[in-house]
Amino acid sequence: MPLTAVAGVLGTLLTSSLLVVAVQPATHSADAEPQRQHARVLRLTGPSTVEVGDRLVLHVRLGSGAGRRQVRLATRRGDTWVALGRLRTDAHGHAVRRRTAARPGRHVYRAELVQSDRRPRVLSRPFAVTVRPAPVTPTPTPTPTPTPTPTPTPTPTPSPTPTAQPTPTPTPTAQPSPTPTPTPTPTAQPSPSAQASPSVQPSPSPEPSPTATPAPQLQNPEALVPFWDALRERDTRRVDVAYVGDSISEGLGADLWSQRPPPALQEALRARHPIAAAQGTGHVPAVSHAGLAAPGLQEVGQVTRVSGYGLGSKAAAFLAGSGLTLDFEGTGLRVWFGRDATTAPAEVRVDGGEWSPLTADDDTSTGGSGHLWESATLAPGPHRVEVRGTSAQLPSVVEGFEVFASEADRSSGVHVLDAAHSGYSSHHFNPATTTGRPVWQVLDRVAPVLTVVNLGVNDPAWQMSAAQTRSSIERIVARAEQAAGGRPTSVLLVVNYAPVSANPEYAAKWQAVRDVLMGFRHDLVAVLDLQASWPTIGPGEPQGVMAETAYPLHPNAAGHALQVEVVSRLLRPPDA
Repeated sequence: MPLTAVAGVLGTLLTSSLLVVAVQPATHSADAEPQRQHARVLRLTGPSTVEVGDRLVLHVRLGSGAGRRQVRLATRRGDTWVALGRLRTDAHGHAVRRRTAARPGRHVYRAELVQSDRRPRVLSRPFAVTVRPAPVTPTPTPTPTPTPTPTPTPTPTPSPTPTAQPTPTPTPTAQPSPTPTPTPTPTAQPSPSAQASPSVQPSPSPEPSPTATPAPQLQNPEALVPFWDALRERDTRRVDVAYVGDSISEGLGADLWSQRPPPALQEALRARHPIAAAQGTGHVPAVSHAGLAAPGLQEVGQVTRVSGYGLGSKAAAFLAGSGLTLDFEGTGLRVWFGRDATTAPAEVRVDGGEWSPLTADDDTSTGGSGHLWESATLAPGPHRVEVRGTSAQLPSVVEGFEVFASEADRSSGVHVLDAAHSGYSSHHFNPATTTGRPVWQVLDRVAPVLTVVNLGVNDPAWQMSAAQTRSSIERIVARAEQAAGGRPTSVLLVVNYAPVSANPEYAAKWQAVRDVLMGFRHDLVAVLDLQASWPTIGPGEPQGVMAETAYPLHPNAAGHALQVEVVSRLLRPPDA
């Protein structure tokens, strides 16, 4: 059956140094011409050569109407095209193939449509890339030094005695839902470096090897390709970013609402990747546990903070006579709310107009989070939205707002959504828990193209082992992929600086968590080491970036600015 849609092949190479390498059209013989011109290379960017060991990431994009086709990648060896395996395309016609450039030389690839009754149909012109041999770094010859006479009694390596450090005081907010109880932590796992034995160190000199190189601050950067592609299309689509984390992500220690990581990252990304139309405040959670109030947001009457609803599992609940008011500048807004058998519908009005039911744009009969009401287009300028309860027995639940400054702002540009909750562990965001489930119900509606995950600091305080942290992160990554709805998506796993605690066991437990997070490997996940850009802190040494002095745990305003600068810089596309 002839292919009815035009297909496209996007070839992109990313090196370990964040370079996007071009896939260039190859010179080819007549037998390599497509039987019909079903495809073309859509985008070519960057240099034309890579080195042995670099990662080759091939993005295949089928044209509209192609659907889920049996597409495979093939490479030319001599006069023969050898299949490299089929590509699993999603509902939008996207597929990714990752290879490691192992052999130097000129490598030619093409995409083919598998046909059961005849030879494969060529979908694209061949494309090629030159792989250069990796440069040989000469190993410096060390200057011979006389071997010291070993002392009869080896000097023991001092056991790691971390400075007295407190439990990181997660200060979890009282929640109506039961607190998840992870499996008890086994014996504290000391840092690998703390387990060194003197018997395996014949030399008393601790000098590092001159050829040692530090690990890159961003591991697996090619996982960010879907996010980078979305940024390039920001004028015609929303680039939604979910920011999942604990108090460090929610902004505890900041002086202003705008210094918190979610709005600060949104501002940084919008400044670097603007759209022609004006953009508004964006996402405003109805509740914050960071001790800061959102500008323009006021509680009226008796408002209770509850978990089990909304991004970050945080929402506002109120009965009749109480509610929320938000003063904003823009041309429209959304109200996110929860609805189930234990809640009552709310009422809403804008600029003092008539009260009307807060009705959802979807079916609320199944209950849960992620329902939204959207206002009509408003005149540019200041406005007020009010939401109030309607029942004296059942509360109404509002999860947050989104403020837009133009019609284009509703459907394009960068939008960062706050999904952080102070005091939470990685287990709290497990989609199987009562605290994690509502987060992903909302993100199913959003389908973020990037999920930033900054968790783990509170895990030792919740008696979680490093293995349990890894299991939670694996579930979060799998759920983020599901929430994307079949579209390519990225996850940025942020590994924090080392907090200071009065609990002498915390340092070793955090090191075990850090080792697990730094070693996390997944095709969708880029791993960012925040410690690489953080000053060395200690008891009484906040270094100007921490809110606490005796036992620095949370960033202050300068620390949050540093955190956001590092994250936004490493999220920058190579061609930006």
